[in-house]
Amino acid sequence: ARDMDQEQADDDDEISQLKRVADEYTLLTTEERVVRMNNDGSMLSWKKVGFGMQFPLKLRLDGDTQYRKMGHVLMDLMNTVQGTAFRPDVPSRRIDEGDRALLNTYVPPAHGTARTDLGPLMALMQRVIDNKEDREWVLNRWLAYKMQHPYSRGPAVLSLSGKDAKGDALYGTGRGSFQKLLGKLFGPRYVSEINFDTLAGNNYQSQYNDWLSGRLMVCVGEAKDTSAEHVTRRNARVSAYETIKQITEPGDTTMQINRKGKSNEQEQVYATLFIASNHNLPFELPENDRRIYVTRSSPLIPDREQSRANWEQIHAAMADPVFIDTVWQ
Repeated sequence: ARDMDQEQADDDDEISQLKRVADEYTLLTTEERVVRMNNDGSMLSWKKVGFGMQFPLKLRLDGDTQYRKMGHVLMDLMNTVQGTAFRPDVPSRRIDEGDRALLNTYVPPAHGTARTDLGPLMALMQRVIDNKEDREWVLNRWLAYKMQHPYSRGPAVLSLSGKDAKGDALYGTGRGSFQKLLGKLFGPRYVSEINFDTLAGNNYQSQYNDWLSGRLMVCVGEAKDTSAEHVTRRNARVSAYETIKQITEPGDTTMQINRKGKSNEQEQVYATLFIASNHNLPFELPENDRRIYVTRSSPLIPDREQSRANWEQIHAAMADPVFIDTVWQ
């Protein structure tokens, strides 16, 4: 009897270990494939018929009449779904919707708890946003809230360029570095960048908006002088604002996603916009609009050596994972 109890315990332990392995995978029945989500949000995929070759070891569990490949045993134990969905508003990996089950493809960032000096962050933000109150709002309300509630779209931030002594727009004010910081915080897979002409509908790619799909942040690159003739056109300015209004509209987050060469689909959109522009105002903005928070970057540091040292410190910090962890915490 003791031998039988021990044998049963060994079988139970083996099944428990197999289930732990199987929990890392999901069987997508509609596409006949097995997938595994990585920590960075990327997805590994195998055809169902070939998954057994990934685990060729043969074993026989209690009740089996013959040996089977471990991969086939795992498919019997793993989670089964009928589709996928990007849902940062759902904390679980499995989403049950009526008679369907979906795999949540959103993977929260795994930042550590180590801490270091936040001086480089403050130095960067002083360059990106000149006004102290605006700077505190962007960091402590807009960005912090998005970190804690990734499913919230919130208002867009429009960062206008500061002006030099002649009144000309300043370049190299750190907004590109801030966009890179967003990618390191939320994960590069969840942060995309488009040019302003795409947002404003000025090129043939504007009909496609899959840059919104599966994103938490969308950074709109600087509208430089090469696009001035487009930006000053009223229809383009209005079009850009209408696009922003649709993305930032509170309430229902469902939008139609148009992909090149594929069928259009209705999806939940969770993207928040950060827009950089070297123009005074690159689109029509109604008075008292609450969908867009407008800031302006700081003037350049007059001392070139001091400016270079300032940027070297900022870029070195952004390459340090502990600094990124500290910003997140």
